[in-house]
Amino acid sequence: MAHFNASAIANLPAASKSQVEAVLMEYSVDPTTEKKLWTFFYNPSVLRFSGDAKYSESGTFAAREQDMQYGNSTGLTLEIPNLYLDSYCLGKSLKPILDGLDELRKADIKQSKFSPPILSFVFGSRRFAPCVLTRVGWDEVAWLGGQPARAQMNMTLMEIPAPGKLGLAAIAPEQQTLNQLPTDLTERQRGEGSAKAKEWLNANIQAVSPEVQSLVRSNTYKLATDAKTGDVTMQKADGTAIGVVGRWDGKVFTTEKINTLPKP
Repeated sequence: MAHFNASAIANLPAASKSQVEAVLMEYSVDPTTEKKLWTFFYNPSVLRFSGDAKYSESGTFAAREQDMQYGNSTGLTLEIPNLYLDSYCLGKSLKPILDGLDELRKADIKQSKFSPPILSFVFGSRRFAPCVLTRVGWDEVAWLGGQPARAQMNMTLMEIPAPGKLGLAAIAPEQQTLNQLPTDLTERQRGEGSAKAKEWLNANIQAVSPEVQSLVRSNTYKLATDAKTGDVTMQKADGTAIGVVGRWDGKVFTTEKINTLPKP
């Protein structure tokens, strides 16, 4: 028989056993102002979370075990499978519920909304947000006059960075002087910054010193993006800083007046 760790249990926060309602809300920075968009017919029976940390292999000649360079961590993906809907005995059609969820993965051009709504999945005190609906599917298994009356549904939600983050161009001059972004970059955005810097190095290899060229060609270097400034620093394999490649503000990568790598 397995025994639980008493100290681990003691450190867990208390949770209520009361019944709660699962809903999809229109995301807002202030949760109290969120508008309900879709209510679950029955609460989910399974919440399946997943996320990845992406690494690329840094090929080193003759090495038996290749060094792995961290790229970025993805946001979480939430899959909600096996959602049961049944209105057969009630003499009701499920079509408005099915169509309503399907609309949440589409843009509404007529209302000048050129991307699907950003959502919050709320389950009692639990909140998965901000996120977008990336996939929805269902199997209809019973009908009333051709209208769906019993179905099995599943959906997938993907976590995204909070909207409204300002680009570097929108930062006040005094902030730009301090190289301070208005909001810290997320892990995903920091990974994107490192990827942009790597692209620049490969495309502009002649613009750096022979020593740095050698590191780029052998892929024996590391890149680190600062969350507060967006500066992407190139490092040797042992962590020694070589110089700043450029700056990534979450939208634009620039090197002008920022790049400090040794020149030829």
